[in-house]
Amino acid sequence: MQNERVEDLCHIVGSNIKHFRLKKNLRQADLAVLAGITKTTVSNIELGLVWPEYDSLKAIMNSLEMLPSDLTSQAFRESETELNVAEDSSEKVKLKRIERKRNSGAEFDSKHH
Repeated sequence: MQNERVEDLCHIVGSNIKHFRLKKNLRQADLAVLAGITKTTVSNIELGLVWPEYDSLKAIMNSLEMLPSDLTSQAFRESETELNVAEDSSEKVKLKRIERKRNSGAEFDSKHH
């Protein structure tokens, strides 16, 4: 139970850091340079795979102009979901086009048999 809470907290913190990074139009590599850490570290933190070391967390927060309360706020999770939907929208459009092509091909086949 305790382990799950820590994992949940890691995901919330990571998601909020990602939210602030994207809000500033920064890539993970940009934040890494600003915070003096590696891109892999930024990625792992955002994915909730690791808990950032204190100095790294402080550098990230300073780079993104985050308040301590911003780290654990769940208010950003909804906008993060919206952002992911927006990022995926081009992929969804492609999938819809493929689906339409398949369906129109099926209609063609049924009309000619």
